[in-house]
Amino acid sequence: MKKLLIISLFFIVSCGAVSKYPLPEIQNQAPSSFVSEKENKSIEYASPEIIEAFEKSHKRSYLLGSGDVLKIEMEPQQEEIVGAYTISPDGSISIFLGGEIKIGGLTLKEAEDKIKDALSKYYYLVALSLRINIYNNNKVFVLGSVESPGAIELTGDGNLLEVLSQAGPLPPVQERAFLSKCVIIRGRDQLIWIDLQELLQNGNISLNLPLNNNDIVYLPDPEDTNVYVMGEAAHGRFTLVKDKLKQHAKDRPTPNEWLYVNNYDDHREPIALFMQAGQSKQLSDDIDSFLDEVLDTFPAAFDNPAYQRKKK
Repeated sequence: MKKLLIISLFFIVSCGAVSKYPLPEIQNQAPSSFVSEKENKSIEYASPEIIEAFEKSHKRSYLLGSGDVLKIEMEPQQEEIVGAYTISPDGSISIFLGGEIKIGGLTLKEAEDKIKDALSKYYYLVALSLRINIYNNNKVFVLGSVESPGAIELTGDGNLLEVLSQAGPLPPVQERAFLSKCVIIRGRDQLIWIDLQELLQNGNISLNLPLNNNDIVYLPDPEDTNVYVMGEAAHGRFTLVKDKLKQHAKDRPTPNEWLYVNNYDDHREPIALFMQAGQSKQLSDDIDSFLDEVLDTFPAAFDNPAYQRKKK
């Protein structure tokens, strides 16, 4: 039945029988006035003062974290204490008599002192040493226009150039595959834009910033415009942005509309139709009304005696 309706619809349209439902004027591409040209606005890159302040927030000592594997050795030897310990997701290890000890976020020396303090109530410690067997908290996340996005494990003090070289730019077959800028996000309240052309082409090594564990390096598409809203989760960031956009939209004209219709030559590439604001709803209502009328009219047309005589 659907195929019959579609065939009949095309037949009626070709015969000009849908004049009762005139379609809005549509175009298969936006007029030049609609296509916004890329504004030549440069991002406000970090000043030398901001870069200096950002460098000061770099943690030069390795901080213990979830997944790190530690080894405790002590004298006199206590079999129930010595051995390997993996830091749990909440940053703690469990030691006999010492209980749960939070050491995540501490340096190795700070963690060693804390363990000594917890055990000193039960043991006379001549010596206790703590060392790291496996490092699992020296990684940076690289996202955006790179060939290999994701976590990058650092073997030592990592820097921006090191993680970019490991992530790799987009394959050169893509026109916009070039490194122009990136943003480094540290924690919940630090964000800094870096001019990569200044770093890579002009050799400004001061922009090759050292990176902390869990820093995020994001390389946007050169044609993308991004808005970042920093803050704690579940504190209304989405609601704030939505309310601001609604308030801004009140003073601006209703935007024009795009519709995508099936492309019978290539189903993977639908045809885009550009329409004035509000016309897509009119088009949808007209098509619904037309199909309702077709369903009512066709049976009567096929049962008409004149049609039956022609059929015979």
